[in-house]
This record gives sequence, structure tokens and C-alpha cells, in this order.
Amino acid sequence: MGIFRSEDMDLYEITIPKDNAWEIMNKLGDIGIMHFINLNKEEQVFNLTYAPFIKRCEETEKRISFIEQECKRHHVEMEKPKSVEEFLKNINNIQNKMKKAGDLFFESIEEDIKEKEKFVQDQTSKSKEIHDSFTLLFEYKTVLMKAERILQFNARGLINEEGSALGSLNGEGRPDAPLMRDSAGISVGHIAGTINKDEEYRFKKLIFRATRGNALTYFDDFDQPIKDYYGNGQQKSVYVVIFQDGSSVREKIIKICDSFLGERFDIPTGGIQDKISEINHKINDTQNVIGATHEEIRNYLMKINKMENTSTSVIQLYKWFIVKEKALYENLNKLKMGSRLLVGLFWCPTSQTKYVSDEIQRIKQDRNISGPQMWKREGHGITPPTYVKTNEFTVVFQQIVDTYGVPDYKEVNPAMFTIVSFPFLFGVMYGDMFHGFMLLLVGSFLTLFNSKLKDTALGGICMARYILLLMGFFAFFCGICYNDFASIPVWGSTCFTPRDPVPDIEGETTKVEGQVWDDKPDCVYAIGIDPVWYKSENELQFINNMKMKMAVIFGVAHMSLGIFMKAFNAFHFKRPLDFFFEFLPQITLLWVLFGWMNLLIIIKWLTPWYIIRTEDEVPPLQNVDRAPGIITVMINMFLGFGETDTKEFESIAGSPDTQKYISIILLVIALICIPLMLLVKPLVLRSQLKKHHGGQASFQGRGDSRFQRLDSDEEDNEFSDTNNIQDESKFTAAPVKSDEINLEEIVKNEAGDEDHHDFSEIFIHQLIETIEFVLGTISNTASYLRLWALSLAHSQLAAVFFEKLLDDMGLQSDSIIFGAIVLFFLFPAWASFTLFVLMLMDAMECFLHTLRLHWVEFQNKFYKGNGYPFLPFNFRPILEQEKTRKD
Repeated sequence: MGIFRSEDMDLYEITIPKDNAWEIMNKLGDIGIMHFINLNKEEQVFNLTYAPFIKRCEETEKRISFIEQECKRHHVEMEKPKSVEEFLKNINNIQNKMKKAGDLFFESIEEDIKEKEKFVQDQTSKSKEIHDSFTLLFEYKTVLMKAERILQFNARGLINEEGSALGSLNGEGRPDAPLMRDSAGISVGHIAGTINKDEEYRFKKLIFRATRGNALTYFDDFDQPIKDYYGNGQQKSVYVVIFQDGSSVREKIIKICDSFLGERFDIPTGGIQDKISEINHKINDTQNVIGATHEEIRNYLMKINKMENTSTSVIQLYKWFIVKEKALYENLNKLKMGSRLLVGLFWCPTSQTKYVSDEIQRIKQDRNISGPQMWKREGHGITPPTYVKTNEFTVVFQQIVDTYGVPDYKEVNPAMFTIVSFPFLFGVMYGDMFHGFMLLLVGSFLTLFNSKLKDTALGGICMARYILLLMGFFAFFCGICYNDFASIPVWGSTCFTPRDPVPDIEGETTKVEGQVWDDKPDCVYAIGIDPVWYKSENELQFINNMKMKMAVIFGVAHMSLGIFMKAFNAFHFKRPLDFFFEFLPQITLLWVLFGWMNLLIIIKWLTPWYIIRTEDEVPPLQNVDRAPGIITVMINMFLGFGETDTKEFESIAGSPDTQKYISIILLVIALICIPLMLLVKPLVLRSQLKKHHGGQASFQGRGDSRFQRLDSDEEDNEFSDTNNIQDESKFTAAPVKSDEINLEEIVKNEAGDEDHHDFSEIFIHQLIETIEFVLGTISNTASYLRLWALSLAHSQLAAVFFEKLLDDMGLQSDSIIFGAIVLFFLFPAWASFTLFVLMLMDAMECFLHTLRLHWVEFQNKFYKGNGYPFLPFNFRPILEQEKTRKD
């Protein structure tokens, strides 16, 4: 069905011999087009058969992650496979070298990773201990150096006249009065160590309270943060506490110091420099040991990552294999386990059935086994997944739709229309030749150099290269229509000629910088808007009216397209009630109100109002004020029952009385559409309910699943011979003979319980949808005015930046030299505003508003979006995702 509807899907039952489960499932993952249904959703995950294998895979992934972190810390490069083919080739070489079967290869990798992790952990643990020892020595050395200065100052301090041994320190740790010293039999003690910088105030407060102010606390910061083994830095401070020595006071202070989880060091009474020299010697020895240990670990990590004849890391190959293995076991857990068989259900695109059957036959022939076997299920009642074929061009538009909701199976896919409507509506809001061309260049660059950029940091943006290309194209196209090049008109006026104003004659409406411009009769501007309007006094009035009316026309057309898609869905799903009592009333309601308004807009545009004159008017005067107000006409249609004195539509709608009758007829039709949408469908469904169920107000879903046997003579065989099956039509359903697996009950549960709806639920649902559509008809139409609002904002911002930065101060300067100098300095400012405000911020704003118009105003007319995606068991996308993942 292409992109308009999802692909046809068939449900198949498959049986796999338990002894060959891994081998067969591995091949099915290579086939990559079978979406397995999880038949064990009600079971606890840890009770599933292959849950232990998945747990082992996850534990192995954690071990590999640890080795990766150590490789990164020791600057050992781990190059990923460049492609899935390269991975398969290298992993097969390793498997052949180990001489292991495929299902046993994981165990070999698991043991190998355990051994490597153990060695790295042991070496890392030793290295960490040595590093901690080095850190401790460094802290000790720093404490001695800073404590020595404090104690020397204390030894040179003077005692005041009262004999007090107390001094003070200022807040920054520099003494402004003498500290304590031994005098008159007083014993002065000191304790030094390290604490975190942010703990200083709390530490000082506790020391003060514990000693009742009889101790001085000195702090001095480390010159640089102290880094642990993993490179995490932490700012620490040296503290020195000087106090009147005593056993009780010392014990209190020691307890406080130890409670802060820092290091506390002994300060020798003499020979501090000798101690520092001794520590320096130990530090040098420790650094040599650390360097040797790091080199040994690095060499080992390089060795375990190296592989002959390729630069790909062995650890990365193992990592990819574990990811592949884990996906295999996760899909095996979706099957029901019997004594000898695994039984499952899978979805397959109808177009791929023949290919799947051929591959399964090949598996049986190559391995000389009786399974797997597959049978087609009929009448199962399970909703199929949605599979829409995409390519590099359409995938980004499909992702925009899927972000809102995956289409229901066989529902009309909005992505088909989004390919054109999304960039077009963006262009309407962002219309500017200069900015559109710049965006077009970005899209072209990403498209042309996609192969070189997709593996770089721009790889994520490259996925959106085509939508950027189309957005730039339509923005450039709309810029041509607006005749707007960063607020600079590109072409001159051809339909207006300037003249001096005539004081005795009024009515001229087109004035530009004091001059009156007369329009040339029957002149049609080549393309877009005549640039004279951008300099006229009524610029905003003219441009706003035009863009506002364009927005309404585009909005009604866009919503009408959405409503017509509801008709396509109704035809496809054979829902006549939806067609006759939803689609027809909805499109009629929209058209008799806003379709009529659009018709009046077009009539007003096509009517040359300047030639409609009364008898007493002077021929040169233009009577544009006689053009009718469409808003007034629409208001009178509702509030005045079509009453109007407007004669300007007489040529189309007849006299005012005729216009009144037309308005009343349209209004009555609109009012009739509302009860048609609200009442008919629920009442018809209620009548059908009573006929089907004897008056019981409930409907039931589809019946139980049915089987069609391929060969009744083989009903006693667990596997039927399907080697001679050549085409899809020969695949018919056959039950699996297994007393342990009740697949019929599983299928019934997957199909869901029978739907029961009483009349009140149906009516309330229809009431909500009717109210939503009727109110949405008005609010959604008004929402499309954002096309006008953002286009206006973009053009005005561009005009302000150009006029205030370049035109007024540079281009309009009387002196060419002064103007050139001003432009030299102001051009970078203009370019910066253009890039960051208009090219980035405004482009993103227009993108988000376009997204809103598609998700809400367009898709809510027909789109349910309650489907679920077709996710086949396929190794390739899993490995491709691993390739693009950033470590």
C-alpha cells in the first residue's frame, strides 16, 4: 500500500524444537521481518525460561562497561566496527578461532570477560591503594608546611601585659595578633589535619563551643583541589587548632576532628623540615610506582583490545555480540514453552510471506531438523501492527506523525500529505527569499555530504536533511511571492506611477513618502506583491488583510483534506454510518460556514472595486472603501439572520433579499448538520444492537479464532511436512498438538475481551466528538491565523534589524566614508541578529507552530493514532543503534 496505508499483515503460528531454539532464533533474527507477540505478558519476568540468560547478558554488559571506563581513563582507544558486516566477519573469525558452536560462544565470551575484568579490577584496586597513599603523603606534606608557618609565628609572638596566652586570627587565616605560646608554666598543644573547604565554619563553631573559646582555629586552603583515583577533585583546607593542653581538652578536639572524616596528622615538636624531606622522598617513590602500575594496566588493556588484521576493538565486538544475544533471548521469552517445543505467534507482511517460508525451509534443510513449522491463523481477532514502508526521504515525515501517535492498522497515513503540507505551511510563516535561501543551502549541504557527515556530530541533523531542504525551498518560494528579501524589495514597482498630491482632491489611498502613486488600470504585477506597498502609509493594512485571508483559505483547504480522509477511512473499513453521518455533515458544516467565507474572499479579490462609482464621483477617485466587510457579512449571517444592505455582491448573489435567503439557507444547513452528527449514528447502532442481541444494549467483537487444516491425514503429527509448499495460498492454519500449551486461550486473550458498550456510552462518545468538531470548526480555523501572525512577525523583525542597524545609520549616511565605516562595524551585529533570532529562534518557532497545525487542526479530523508499530526481530537495527550510541 506504500505510504498511504500500512502494509497488509498476516498472523502465523510457529513451533520451534527446544533443542534447536537458539540456532533457529538466530537465523530468524537474520531474516528480520517477524514481529513476535509476547505470549508471556502475564508471567513474572524472572520466572521465564530464558530470564537467567538475559541476566547473564546484563551482568556481562556491566563488566564490559567497567573495562570501557578503565580504557577511557587510561586513554586506550576502543574502535567500534564500521558496519554490521564487519562485526559479523570479525566475530565469526573469533568464534572459529575458539572452535565454539554458536549457542556455546556466549559462555566462552562470558568467561573471557570475567577473567579480564578480574585482572583489571585487581590492578585497579592496587593502583587505587597506591594513589590513596600518595594523596595521604601529599596532604601530610601540605599540612606540615602550613602548620610550620603558624607555629613559627606563635613562637615569635609577644604576651600581653595581663599574661594572656590568647590571640586571634582574622577571617582569612592571617594572624593579626600573637597566638599562644608556652609561658609561665602553661602547656600549649596543637592538632592539625585536613577537612573539606565547605566544612570550615561548622568545624570552627564546634571547636569554640567544646573548648569554651579557649582554642584558636587556623585555616589555610590547599593550592589546588585534591583529586581522587577517578579524577574527581575536591577543595580541601588545612586546619591547625592551638589550645591550652590538657587530656580532656585534647580528647574533645580529637573527637571533633575525626568526626569530619578528614585526615589528622601528628606534627613533630622539632625537625619539621626533615620530616618534609622524608615525605618528599616517599612521594617520589610512590609516583614511580603509580606510573609503572598505570603503564602495566594500559598495556594490558591495549593487548585485550587488539585483534589481528583489524583495528576493531575485541571488547567492542564482545559488547555487540552480547547486545545481539540479549535480543535473541528476549524474543525467545515471548514464546510459550512446552516439553519439546516452543510455540509462538508472529506477524509478517503479506508481501514477505513467501520469503519467510523459503528461509524456514532452508533452515530445516541445512540443519536436517524437523522444525520450525509455521501455520497461518485466520479469524483471530487480534489487531495487527502498523508497518509503513519508509525510505531516507519519507522517514523523517513518518517520525513526525508517529510522535503524535502510530496510525491504526490500515488507517490513512497523514505522513503522505505532511511531506508537502508541512514545509509549505512553514514557508508561509517563514517566507523570505534571503532566509529561505540560507535554509535551502543548509539542507543542500547536509544532503550532498550526508555520507561524510552521518558519522559525525552532525549525524542527528542529517536525518532531517530533506525536510530542511523542502522548508528552505518553500520559504524561498513564499519569499518570492511576498517580494521580501530580508525586508529589501528585489524588484521595483511596475503597476504604480508616482505623482505629487493634489490638495483639492481627496481619496488617494496609496501614498509613499509624501507622494501619491496612481495604479495603472488592468496592470498585473509579474509575481508576488508590488514592492510599493512596503513603503506605503497603509502597508500593514494591505499586507495584513492579504495574509490573514490567505491563512483562512489555506486553513479551510487543509482541514477539508483531513475530513475527506475520514471518508477514505469509512470506505476502507466499510463504515457507512461514519460516511453518511459524520463525513457528510462535517464537510457540509465546514463549507457552508467557512467555505462560504472563502468564496466571499475570492469574490472580493477578483472584483475591481475601483471602477464601481456613484454618479457624483469624479472619475480619478478610487472607491476602495465601498468594498464590503466580510466579517460584517458573516456576523450578520448569525446575528441578523442574513440581513444586509451590501449591494456589492449583487452580481454574484443577487439583491440584498437574495443574499439574505442564501445566508439563511446556509445557516439552516449548518444547524441541521449538528443533530445529524449527534443523534443518527447512536440511534442506528442502538437499533442494530436490539436486532442482534434481543434488546440487550451491548455489542460483541469478533468471534473465536478458527483453523483450516492443510491435511487432515496428518492431524496426529506434531509437525506437518511443508517442504513442498511453494506459495502463500498453501499456508493454512493448523493446531499445535500439545497438551501443555493452550494456545487457543492465549489467542483469545490477545484479541481482547468482547467489547461491551451500552447506549449511554455510545451517545456520550458521540456527543463529545460532535461538540469537539463544532467548536473546533471555529477555533481550528482561527488557529490557522498563526500563518499570518508569524509571517508578519518575521517580516517586521527583518525590517527592524535592517533599517535600524544598516539603513538608517549606514546606507542613508550623507558621507560615503562615514557610512562605510559604520557598516563595517554594524554588519556583524546585523548578521548575528539575523542568524540567532531569525535563522534559529524564529525558524524553530515556525517549525513548532507548523507541527501544531498538523497534529491538532489537521489530524484531529480523521486520525485516531492508536496503533502500535511493527517491530520485527531483526539484529541489524539493534547493531546499528549500538554503532551510533555515544559511550
